[in-house]
Order: sequence, then structure tokens, then C-alpha cells
Amino acid sequence: MKKENSINKKMVARAMIQKIEQERDPVEIKTNFVVGYQSPERIAIKGKTDGYEPDIEVQYNKEMHLYAIELDDSMNTNKWRLMSLYAKKNNGNLHLIVPDWLKQPVRDNLDKEEINAGLIFFNTAE
Repeated sequence: MKKENSINKKMVARAMIQKIEQERDPVEIKTNFVVGYQSPERIAIKGKTDGYEPDIEVQYNKEMHLYAIELDDSMNTNKWRLMSLYAKKNNGNLHLIVPDWLKQPVRDNLDKEEINAGLIFFNTAE
């Protein structure tokens, strides 16, 4: 069941990028949701044409962190697994950014599917 809300990926990406820039010193940030940034690289399994693009890609000196903004309960664990493995291969981590009401269902799915990812959540209470 999908839950309606007025928050969109552009709003979340803008806030997250601002937080990243304040807390660390990234070499490069890529996203399609904020003007002025290049697009993230598409991540695919070798030999496959379909893949996934992270919502935010952050490059530091020797590590790359990927961020996926999940605003509904569709739970695309294949996407999470692939991005998590890719981030790990690049000395980084996958971070899922979710509304507070989605935190526990996402955590349960990550545990069940044994996917290594950080979980960042934001308050949606009015």
C-alpha cells in the first residue's frame, strides 16, 4: 500500500546535499534532482542493459557513497542490493533516505534480504 505525501525527491535531495556539504568535504556530488549538478552514473550488472541510477552520488577522496530516496513502500530490494555492492566496491556505503513512517518496514526488508545499507529518516509529522 502506497502512502500519499507532499514530499518529493527534489526537496529531499536538496536538503540532503546541503547536509552533506556542511558535514563533510566532498570532491563531487551528482544528482538529477538539483540544478547545477551532473547526473549520477547508471549502475548495472555487467552484460545487462537495465540498471539503476542513485538519486545522489557523493565522491570523496577514496570513497563513493550512494543515496536512494524512497518515498513509498515499493521496496525495490534488487536495486538496493546492486547499489550496496557497488558502493562497497568503491569503499563507500548505500544510504536509504526514507520518511519516518517507512523506517521500520525498510529496516525489516534490509535485514530479511541481508542488504548492507544505512538508513536516514526524516520526520513527516505535521
